[in-house]
Amino acid sequence: MLIQRSLGLAVLSALLLVAAAGADESLHCDELPFVYNVFWTTEYGPAAADVQTAASNMLPCSGPSYALCYYAGPEPMPCKVDRERGVAICECYALESRSTPYHYFVDINGILNTCAYIETVRDCGHDGSGCSSENSAPVCNYLKGEPQTLMPGADIVSSFGLSELPKYGKPGCTECSGLYAGCMTAPCRTTQNEDGETVAICECPLYDGPYQVGQDGVQCDLDPDLVWSAAYNPSGCAND
Repeated sequence: MLIQRSLGLAVLSALLLVAAAGADESLHCDELPFVYNVFWTTEYGPAAADVQTAASNMLPCSGPSYALCYYAGPEPMPCKVDRERGVAICECYALESRSTPYHYFVDINGILNTCAYIETVRDCGHDGSGCSSENSAPVCNYLKGEPQTLMPGADIVSSFGLSELPKYGKPGCTECSGLYAGCMTAPCRTTQNEDGETVAICECPLYDGPYQVGQDGVQCDLDPDLVWSAAYNPSGCAND
């Protein structure tokens, strides 16, 4: 899937989506053409930058599956750079369950579906503070279906959760700057790795700027063809 769109096309398409939704309240984004979100969702960068300016930006959702790229970057969960396409292909955790829903979060500033972003900001406010209860944000509705309808053609979608936290201990943070993969709401396909485990292969947009890695004391610079899956908080790290 091509993730780069011209700004003019995105703006025009977004206006058409809003007009259509206003004309028919029963019309949903999954019934409209997909438009990749190239808008600067904050003053710090576009949706691909995965910026978090407030705790309320993280919208609580639950559903049958999600991909977790929070720990991806170096081997054994690499994020391999494809500079020609402007993406990193990241190997991430694939969390899937048919009985017990997973609890996870979506950064309102990192929603890569233009229509779903506009609809979510409309209902939740630009900072997400109007959708503090689980699955109250429109973006959650597109993710919790089987199949999900937020990112066309994807098996599952990348978001953030604490499912793998016991493997890594207390969350940490490392300040970095440069090229990184913004994996929030990136489309993913599931496959089997060499150990027979189900993993998610996610197509994450690249962004160049300051960022934080979600682990303490790691090396920012990886091999030339690898980048961290990361995000940016203007307030910086808050490690104890």
